[in-house]
Amino acid sequence: MQRVLHFRVYGLPEHRLERLHEQFDALAGARSWRCDRPWIASSYSRGLFETEYFRHLQADEGGQVMAAGFVKMAADETDALIITIFLRDISAEYGIRVLLLDEDHPLATGAGEFDPPLDCFGFAVRIRHVDDLVAR
Repeated sequence: MQRVLHFRVYGLPEHRLERLHEQFDALAGARSWRCDRPWIASSYSRGLFETEYFRHLQADEGGQVMAAGFVKMAADETDALIITIFLRDISAEYGIRVLLLDEDHPLATGAGEFDPPLDCFGFAVRIRHVDDLVAR
């Protein structure tokens, strides 16, 4: 079974969704991926799959998610690392919460949660694992 990274974006203003989609498109086209190309679904999405995926996710999460997606990995940790750093940067740029779910990570199980910056000296990254490991 393929490893899958799921991600969710919380707290992003509606008027920023177009730019978020552009950023994901730029990331997807920036390199050749061994895994599936990164994508995002939101109320801005126009494709059938993305629209239905987001509609079902909204229903499950009670409307709190502003955007979400997933990427099927192909045993390449470089792809996973790039996506993780990209999501961290999105969180810092917009001052929002981004949740990364990676249940099959080879080093840990659990979710990585990127919170908005705490101060001008950088950003806080909380990685939530079973053992509640917190890194700053």
